[in-house]
Amino acid sequence: MPDTGSVLEMESARAELQLALTDRLLLSEKTEETLTELVAGLLAANLNYSSNATQQRRREATDGVEPVFYEVKRGRVLLRQGDEVTAQKILELEALQQQYRTDWSLLSLVGMVLLIALAVFSLWRYVVHFQKRVRYQRVRHLYPLVLVVLVGMVALTRGSLFLGEAVAQAAPLEPFTSVLSYGYAVPFASGGVLLMLLVNVQVAWAFAAVFGVVIAAMTQDLGMTVFALLSSFAALYGMSQYKQRTALTRAGMIVGGVNAIAALGLGLLAQPNQQLTAFAFQALCAVVGGILVSVVVTIVIPPMEHLFQSLTDIKLLELSNMNLPVLKDLAVLAPGTYHHSVVVGTLAEKAAEAIGVNALFARVSAYYHDIGKLQQPQYFVENQKDGRNPHDDLSPNVSALILVSHVKDGVAYAQEHGLPQPLIDAIPQHHGTRLIRFFHEKAKQLAIEDGREVDESKFRYPGPKPRSKETAVLMLADSVEAISRTLSDTSPTNLRVMIQCAIKDVVDDDQLDECALTIGDLSKISEAFLSVLAGMHHQRIEYPDSTEKSGTDVEASLPDEDSSSKFPDQTYH
Repeated sequence: MPDTGSVLEMESARAELQLALTDRLLLSEKTEETLTELVAGLLAANLNYSSNATQQRRREATDGVEPVFYEVKRGRVLLRQGDEVTAQKILELEALQQQYRTDWSLLSLVGMVLLIALAVFSLWRYVVHFQKRVRYQRVRHLYPLVLVVLVGMVALTRGSLFLGEAVAQAAPLEPFTSVLSYGYAVPFASGGVLLMLLVNVQVAWAFAAVFGVVIAAMTQDLGMTVFALLSSFAALYGMSQYKQRTALTRAGMIVGGVNAIAALGLGLLAQPNQQLTAFAFQALCAVVGGILVSVVVTIVIPPMEHLFQSLTDIKLLELSNMNLPVLKDLAVLAPGTYHHSVVVGTLAEKAAEAIGVNALFARVSAYYHDIGKLQQPQYFVENQKDGRNPHDDLSPNVSALILVSHVKDGVAYAQEHGLPQPLIDAIPQHHGTRLIRFFHEKAKQLAIEDGREVDESKFRYPGPKPRSKETAVLMLADSVEAISRTLSDTSPTNLRVMIQCAIKDVVDDDQLDECALTIGDLSKISEAFLSVLAGMHHQRIEYPDSTEKSGTDVEASLPDEDSSSKFPDQTYH
């Protein structure tokens, strides 16, 4: 329809209809009003505006115009002061401006590459420094993991922005045509949350900062960069602990709320005069972006755990299930070792909490630290029954070899059952290179009688020494628990002296040289051990005598017999 000047709107058509009825018919006022309402109800629009058709016509008209080229020689002055600005001059100036834009886009690409390269290099340097500073890692291949997450987040962001543009172009009405609104739905915080769960919060914060630089280089939009940083920071704050799968949902809701506030603030700052529906749609997209963070992380984290052999808190909780085959075998075949491991786990967890390290890892590593004793449980004092000790028939050297072998057997058993590498590493590190003192002293006594020298290295565990605070805590807890079984006096004062002596013995043996424990940490660990052991060895209530005692009363009134007191000097384990 080439001419739309004669097209009437509905209100105009009704007015002309009423005028025509008034001019051509002589009717009473009431009849005229009734007839006008009746005829007006029959009017219907037969011409509607189509946004898609209009855009299509515009594109067709643009494509149908033949390009016009103007040649401007180098050095020619396009416009001098005082010259008349003609249509020709305007075309020449616009062509020159377009040329500058093309050159600038190439320079922008170079600048973007430089910024991203610098950001990636900074992240690499931080990760390398972090690996050197902290020996214990929850993931074996840290930098490849960070790089994969970074590349994946760039691809996810680019794809999401492209999809948002396509949806905005296809949308018929405002505010659904706003490309900026769909940008708020991008799950920018997914990378930071992934690294927080797979590695730790320090690497996640570093990644969030670097990814903000990458977003700035990609979008050249300060508002979107600020939004991405705020979203990532909110996610890291909301994911303080990941002990339940629902933690991701909770974090997604927190991120969605913060995103909505950030989007509203940026919208008021940049376009304060836009309609309320536009603000509402931007906030809705921002909430969707927060929810998508939890969805993306939930989908991606299982394969990432497996691919990079990462040890998350959820994985640790799964491994702490006492119904798992390894722990069930330990409970049945080596019940003394099982009970020892549970108590060591309680001690290690309490001490790790006191010094601010991963308490869950300390507890779970304690459950598995002695699984090598499943091969020959009867050679370890906590599993011996009826006072029979098979070491009485063996030489000290053979006995030492049997004790040392449980470390190698434990590593092999853990690998066979697919335990994560950090738990496998804790098995040899919980003994370090400590001396098997009982059999070393026994060998020295026999050597004096035979006039021989004793090679101390044959009575030491192969190591390595503890390389993290968690495994150092495990070593101390293991030693303290074993010695506590030999005490006849378990008063708090005696327990405190025992704990301090056990820790001093480990320190004097240079077993803590490769971990970052401080004197302050050792003091906190000592107090944590004391609180647990004092609770375990509390004094029992003395029941009054009764003339009529049930079997339960008689049993309760009997004094406890510390079976370990039969072997006060056998603290090897």
